[in-house]
Amino acid sequence: MAASCIKDMTYFSVVLFSYPRLSRLNLFKKYICNINRYSTAVTVKKHQTTMDENVDTNSSTFVHRKHPGILKCRNVQLPVSLQESITVLLAKYPVHELKDQTQFLVNYLASRKRPVEDTELRKHAIKPENEFATNSNSDYIPDRPKDIKKRKTIVMNKLKRSIYHWQTITYNEMVSVAYLMGRFAANYAAIYRAFNEIKQREPDFFPEAILDFGSGLCTSVWAAEATWDNKVKEYMCIDISKHMHAVADALLRDGDENRERTVQNVFQRHFIPLSPQCQHDLSCPKTTSTKENIEPCNCVQEYKPIKESKVKSNSLRERFSYVILRKGARQNRADGHWPRLVEPVIQRSRHVICNLCCANGQLQRPVITKTKHGKDLYRCTRHSNQGDLLPISHPDTLTDPPSEGEGQEFTGQ
Repeated sequence: MAASCIKDMTYFSVVLFSYPRLSRLNLFKKYICNINRYSTAVTVKKHQTTMDENVDTNSSTFVHRKHPGILKCRNVQLPVSLQESITVLLAKYPVHELKDQTQFLVNYLASRKRPVEDTELRKHAIKPENEFATNSNSDYIPDRPKDIKKRKTIVMNKLKRSIYHWQTITYNEMVSVAYLMGRFAANYAAIYRAFNEIKQREPDFFPEAILDFGSGLCTSVWAAEATWDNKVKEYMCIDISKHMHAVADALLRDGDENRERTVQNVFQRHFIPLSPQCQHDLSCPKTTSTKENIEPCNCVQEYKPIKESKVKSNSLRERFSYVILRKGARQNRADGHWPRLVEPVIQRSRHVICNLCCANGQLQRPVITKTKHGKDLYRCTRHSNQGDLLPISHPDTLTDPPSEGEGQEFTGQ
């Protein structure tokens, strides 16, 4: 699964990045958030920021560990009918022989990096070019064709040894089946989590159509069907691999290509039929980073693997990134100002440290204590995790410097 767009009269766009296939998503790379730390250390002002007044903490049903800002799902598992389709399909292949190939593919995808950009490539080429010019003999003429060819060969050889060599993956039939065994459940969990956030925050909304770019095994179809209960009218699945399409089609036919599709409104294409333009009204505060080793914002979702994978653990974790955009003017929502946790909560004795992305487009690092901010906000924060929203009343006021020993300083980018 690379990216999904869902749309109707109120248009949403979901861009989801599953890390093992991240290198295929250059079309959407501008949406990836990179960690950016500001030079001003900040914390929450005493008694100024508390639990959002719209959250009824006195209700008998309110539980801090399940506060409305928590977005993660419980251990996600595949629907029973889907698991049965996978079992029927995999019965046609030598599963035991596929085990090693599946593990190799999963490890390769997990260690894969994105292709080097042209600007970065030119930056690394400057040094070997200068060295070549310096070490050349006296008859070297920079503009002479044979010298240009020789220089290019030397520079490219040095770049190949120092720059990550990205290669495309050919998803033939066996590789596609190995991908099904190794990655399908993880992708399903990530997509289901993103769709579930939309349903949780907009319960009256359901999409009329879904565009899945880089659809792979059409995992988004199954996640959407489980989320919106057969209300989606059309799925457009785009993937360059015909074998991926074939395996996906078999899954839609209960694992047998001779049966009727269980989901009829799925259209598979090899190329995208349109050019979507989804831009946000605020720039990401993390894209100004100048650090070389930076990590994107990400979430973690627990899921159960498919039984044929023979994984010993009954619960695995998938790390992924996603962006949800909505077309039109920004709406006033009761939780619209709640900041999102972009890193795991750091728990300390009698205080917790958060890294928040706020609605005003700024990153902040407050220190939440029971004394300053109330027990409700403190306890909700302790039970929150990366990717969740924090039900804070006034996050834009996080501007005071921390007390001595509280928090950590942000480094300007």
